[in-house]
Amino acid sequence: MMISMSAEPRMNKDPAFLADKQRRVHDPQIVPLNRLVEAWRAEGRQVPWADPDSGGVHSRILFLHESPGPAAAVQHGSGFISPDNDDQTAARFWRLARAAGLARNAYINWNAVPWYISATGKNLNATPADGAEALGYLHQFVSLLPALRAVVVMGAFAEHWWLRYLRRPESLVVALIVAPHPSASARRGRPDFEQEISVAMTKARRAAV
Repeated sequence: MMISMSAEPRMNKDPAFLADKQRRVHDPQIVPLNRLVEAWRAEGRQVPWADPDSGGVHSRILFLHESPGPAAAVQHGSGFISPDNDDQTAARFWRLARAAGLARNAYINWNAVPWYISATGKNLNATPADGAEALGYLHQFVSLLPALRAVVVMGAFAEHWWLRYLRRPESLVVALIVAPHPSASARRGRPDFEQEISVAMTKARRAAV
């Protein structure tokens, strides 16, 4: 099946592009992850789809963020965890990943807390209680990534809860790479934060070989 990979950032704002992505949520490489999303939605969780333009279950790199923002939310955005989303954070990730030579089928983006936290279109940060509650969900997700070689934790929240997850006896054994979160707020006091992300992406590409 042909995949309409984005040629520029923020493509999920294009209705035709997004509709094509929505038609492919049960493509073979992504369906196990999105069946899991469907099960979580049946529990009442507001969990966006995993992106069919990612590597899906064949992903060798996981970029782990905090929680979905409004641009990913089903009610307020694309309904996907995707570097194609229409916000500054996704656009920055898209640009840096492309510059680092990362193929879209080599990685997947996900969140330590997979459900949308806010009840409105205004972004809210996940809390420690959210992180603790989501640990079991994180294990379910990464257990469906048998080719995983590296996890890049994007920001302090993702780093903290991945390290907590690693204390569990059933946790995966993969390379861990630390990077700042790609949001604009991460820039404050860290003028080189994009360079730090680029270095982390390059290391992840090497670890995934």
